[in-house]
Amino acid sequence: MLYFIPKPNEALLVSGGLRQRHGTPFRVYIGRGVIVLPLIHKVDRLHIGSRSVRVTVDAQTAQNISLQVEATFVYRVNPDQQSIAEAGSRFLGTTDEEMNRIASDVFSGEVRSLVGARSVEDIICDRDSLNMDVLTATEPKLLAMGLKIDNFQINEISDHNNHINNLSQPELSRVRKLAEVSAAQADAEIEKAQQQAARDKSLYQKETDLQVSSNTMETAKQRARAAQSGPTAEAEALIELTQRRKELAAEEAELREVELIAQVIKPAEAEAKRRTIEAQAEAQAQRLLNEALASHDRIGLDAEIIQVMPEVAKNIASALAESRITMFNGGEGLTQLYSEITALTQHLIGSARNQALSNQDDSQTTADVANALALSETDVNSVDSAEPIGS
Repeated sequence: MLYFIPKPNEALLVSGGLRQRHGTPFRVYIGRGVIVLPLIHKVDRLHIGSRSVRVTVDAQTAQNISLQVEATFVYRVNPDQQSIAEAGSRFLGTTDEEMNRIASDVFSGEVRSLVGARSVEDIICDRDSLNMDVLTATEPKLLAMGLKIDNFQINEISDHNNHINNLSQPELSRVRKLAEVSAAQADAEIEKAQQQAARDKSLYQKETDLQVSSNTMETAKQRARAAQSGPTAEAEALIELTQRRKELAAEEAELREVELIAQVIKPAEAEAKRRTIEAQAEAQAQRLLNEALASHDRIGLDAEIIQVMPEVAKNIASALAESRITMFNGGEGLTQLYSEITALTQHLIGSARNQALSNQDDSQTTADVANALALSETDVNSVDSAEPIGS
């Protein structure tokens, strides 16, 4: 006895013996082993896993337009006892290529039939509907052979007359136009962005150049100022020195003016005052003399002259006291002035005394004259002792 175990994607078909099950020529074992007797039983292995087949179908549509439909379908042996027995009775002993060809023929026939009932537009626009119709039409036929469809998919639909391409041209043109417009807009946006970037770059470069130029000018200006700081300081110092010299010259001119007034004008004014006083004294004496000569004899005139001498001295002193004479040589100048006035007065008194003495022999008259002269000298001395006038 022998013991056989099937693979997971295999079914063991055992034939021979005295009995069969379900009216099939095989006993089917899936997923478990079986004991067989040599010379009595025969064991065959049937692959029940999936098979993939790619087919190309030439078909005409309802518009009599020839199409090529490329599709892929996946099928397998239906994993129940009856289907495996059906598939075994049909495909046992055949190759996989032969089995695939048989299944492809079934699919090709159904595809031709379904394509012939549709227009090209329907086929292109609704492939899923064609897929479902093919599956629905082929499934019973394949099940009769013990097969089951796992998947059916149309991969490509084409034609030799470019009908499909012609149908797509309007859409392609529209899409192409949209693509071109989009590309042009994209190019425009890109160009706009590039130009904006160029403008921004140019603006930034301009601002940078202006800032660099401004910095360069400011640096040059500061350097020029630094270079001219020495000459500028010298010029300012020279201007200031010139101004000080002008001020000094003005002060020196004022000083010279003061000195001129003090040394020339004021002494001249004082001299003029002195001469005026002397002239006034002489005029007063002459007036008195003239009056005496006109109204008295000689002796009486001499007496009157002697008597008025004190009055003359008083007038001189009063005139000096009321005069604002500025003395620039201090006490020495004042002393000199008083000395001259005193000498003048004494000269006048002396002349009067001599004249009176020569014309009068009377002792009483002589005594009166002497008294008058004494009084006159006293008045003159009072003038000589007076305080200096002026500054």
